[in-house]
Amino acid sequence: MKKLLCIVMTLLLLCAALPGLAAPEAAKPAPDAPRTEPVQEPGVAPQAEPGQEPAPAQDGSLTVMGSAAITAAPDRASISVGVNETAAEVSQAQTAANAKVNAIVEAVKALGVEESKISTSNYSIFPQTEYDADTGRSVLVGYQVSNTVTINLEDFSLLDRVIDEAVAAGANEMYGITFDVSTRSELYRQALEQAVQAAADKAQLMAAAAGMEIASIEEIREVGGISVSSGRGAYMNATDAVAMAEEAGATAIQGGELSVSAQVELVYRVQAR
Repeated sequence: MKKLLCIVMTLLLLCAALPGLAAPEAAKPAPDAPRTEPVQEPGVAPQAEPGQEPAPAQDGSLTVMGSAAITAAPDRASISVGVNETAAEVSQAQTAANAKVNAIVEAVKALGVEESKISTSNYSIFPQTEYDADTGRSVLVGYQVSNTVTINLEDFSLLDRVIDEAVAAGANEMYGITFDVSTRSELYRQALEQAVQAAADKAQLMAAAAGMEIASIEEIREVGGISVSSGRGAYMNATDAVAMAEEAGATAIQGGELSVSAQVELVYRVQAR
């Protein structure tokens, strides 16, 4: 009797547990059941629901460059002239070179150039050698002395005459002519103002095209500083000026125009309109 009672109780307990064991299997969806949640395509912003306003554009930054150039005729110049002398003894070459340079300086001063505007820019001594085929060695045969002065002219009209007088006094080397303008700082200020305005105009155009508007300026940076150039550069090779002066009897240097340029970088904060 007791054994039968135990069997009945065990069967009752198993029947009570069977619904709980079967529940997890019943809760699982069928393998082929369709998904009902929305799927977002990669890289596509979520669309607003019907009746809702689209999400506003985010604030951001805009960086633009601006540049401008002002042209002017040069009114200043500098030129390097000198002599190159060779002699068997170094003292002889020095004496010859120094005598000609002194003559050049005096001729330039006679034109009205102040002595303070004339300075030595190079003085060098080089031994001169020749190859001896009999001994197979280089033999010292003399010395070459080079003496160069740089002349800074605040009166551009004197440039041609300076070249002519220097050649007449014995100059046989010229290293270059550099042009400049006395109002460089003022011209650069004008170029800087125009560069900033150019950058501002560009920023307004770009922001409007993107559906944004300028909120404020975050940064302003000057790029590069003053830049001066001409059609051939502010530096002109003057090597042929000696031959020109000797053949034509006079030199004519055309300064052309100088360009003083400025460049800036502006960073703006932009916002949706």
